[in-house]
Amino acid sequence: WTAKATLAGFDPGYFAPDWPGAVNGVVLFSGVRRDNGSLLADVEASNLGGTLRGRALRGRGKLNINGDNYAGDVALTLGNSRIDARGRIAAGIDIDANLSPLQMNDLLPDGRGSVRGRLKLRGARNAPDIDVDLRGDGVAFGEYRAERFAAKGRLPWRNGNGMLVVDAQGLQLGLPLSSLRAGLRGSVERLQFDADAQSEFGAVTLRGDANKQGARWQG
Repeated sequence: WTAKATLAGFDPGYFAPDWPGAVNGVVLFSGVRRDNGSLLADVEASNLGGTLRGRALRGRGKLNINGDNYAGDVALTLGNSRIDARGRIAAGIDIDANLSPLQMNDLLPDGRGSVRGRLKLRGARNAPDIDVDLRGDGVAFGEYRAERFAAKGRLPWRNGNGMLVVDAQGLQLGLPLSSLRAGLRGSVERLQFDADAQSEFGAVTLRGDANKQGARWQG
């Protein structure tokens, strides 16, 4: 099948009440259902404009589906937020996202604060290496919040010697923490870590390691 839709003031709020707007653009969709039941399809949205949740919208995006394999990219501006991302998920994973910045309330009706930086995931689909440089201010969603946080570094999943540091203040993660600093070294499956946390109830300092051997963890 092949389909083309021209949006002229389309209101997503008709289907999702939290997302009212008047969206313009062109959407192309083509695909085929193969004999084995898997889907081969391409979706492309271009010349996106108008408004969404009272915010100016601009951007484009495309997605390719080949059975359980996915690839695509998006460049989207909504209000004061800018998101650029591309990725591929197959036997391996390769995702690269940049937030410059993401204003939480632009995308999430109950969100507050802003997040800026980049996130990369590469490697096996269920065991990707992590490369992150993110900073957040006044972030809140639901019962969780962080007055400020920074996460920076690279941590391979299986092999290598990486370092990932997390530094945060004014946290509410089920337990209120005035500050948290954690350092992760090595790899996810050969991990060494240390952390310091402060709260109104006291302070705690931790140091340890965790190692995976087959399906078993020890540390």
